[in-house]
Amino acid sequence: MLSRNVARHGFQKLIFDCYESRIDIVLVKTISRFARNTVVCSKQ
Repeated sequence: MLSRNVARHGFQKLIFDCYESRIDIVLVKTISRFARNTVVCSKQ
């Protein structure tokens, strides 16, 4: 099922851990693999 409303639990945990300073850096091969909207992603 492809939908913007589908919860990505692993991704949400990653973001939460970053905000909680449990993770210093997230390394991805390409930004498109991290977020569909790269403009919005870069502003967060």
